[in-house]
Amino acid sequence: MKALLIYGSRWGGTVSIAEKIGQTLKTEGCDVEVFDAKKSPKNVDSYDLVVVGSGMRADKWTKETLIFLEKNSQALKRKKTALFVSCQMADRVEPEVRDRAKKRYLEKTAEQYGLKPIGYGFFGGLLDF
Repeated sequence: MKALLIYGSRWGGTVSIAEKIGQTLKTEGCDVEVFDAKKSPKNVDSYDLVVVGSGMRADKWTKETLIFLEKNSQALKRKKTALFVSCQMADRVEPEVRDRAKKRYLEKTAEQYGLKPIGYGFFGGLLDF
């Protein structure tokens, strides 16, 4: 299986998450290419799986990942897709807070672009003061 992993990061915290996901996919036998959304391929046709993720700030995905989802939404509807985010809400103790954030940041984003992901990832975030 050929996989494409696209990530957006403001301060670098999402980079290590993307790299770890990429390594895990390789361990599972996938041929994986990992790209910063700022330098992502223009075409997703040659990939069997596309994983897209972003660090969150002020309840928003990075601009570049949203542009990628918008430009590729029709092709992604025909692909296996997965989404992930890195955010402070994942570090919260209260399950209802985490669940609300997962729905808002992952499920609603998938719905916005008409995607039916095979999986979601919800990872702790990084604050850079």
